[in-house]
Amino acid sequence: MGLFAPVDGGPRVPMGRVIAWELDVLGSHGMAAADYPEMLDLVASGALRPQDLLDRVVGMAEAARLVPTMDTAPRAGMVVLDPARE
Repeated sequence: MGLFAPVDGGPRVPMGRVIAWELDVLGSHGMAAADYPEMLDLVASGALRPQDLLDRVVGMAEAARLVPTMDTAPRAGMVVLDPARE
């Protein structure tokens, strides 16, 4: 089932078209929205520190240099692309 069938009567998304047309679908997956308040309380208290997962923020030029190295890049730490950054 997964992405290809609605769960609990949820909306139908034509995933075949999304895949064929290489469309971007934005959202989140992996945690129920009902659990967000508890998670955000943990972030607010400092018990959960998502910023520790971030390695660095890069601009387009650096991102272009990094793409060819993705197969050998370290697996820990996220790199975020900020198109507005030089």
